[in-house]
Amino acid sequence: MTDIKKAYQALKKKYKLPDFNKLDSTFEISSIESDKFLERSIRRRIAEKLDAYLKSIEGVLYPETTLNNLYESKFFTDKDKEKIFKIYKEMMVFQKRSYIVSTLEDEKEDVKLINDVFERFSDIKSQLRDVFTKMMEGWEKETDIKEDLEYLG
Repeated sequence: MTDIKKAYQALKKKYKLPDFNKLDSTFEISSIESDKFLERSIRRRIAEKLDAYLKSIEGVLYPETTLNNLYESKFFTDKDKEKIFKIYKEMMVFQKRSYIVSTLEDEKEDVKLINDVFERFSDIKSQLRDVFTKMMEGWEKETDIKEDLEYLG
């Protein structure tokens, strides 16, 4: 058993935490290098993953003048974007909570955030998978490049 897994098991005994393998599968916590302040490291790992997803869908909701944002945004209806915004908002609340918790330096708050995110993340991932699938399918469609460039320009 790795040091991280041993340290996690001790935290899990102290607090009611998810199964190590399930949390690791979702947030890759076994790659954390030090078991010192493990709960903080896990919280940061979760925040990193949330941040990556937030950046990926932000361009759909608020397209800037980059080709991929403008192009991907047109794959979604206004109703789709409302659903995406709900996911975005939920992840943003978790991200901001993570920032707040980082200022508290309180193990219990770190653990509470870990549990709360893990509890919701299965559903969030499923919704994100749908969004990313629609993005991918939009890129795979045969299009008239001239028409697309006129739309974007």
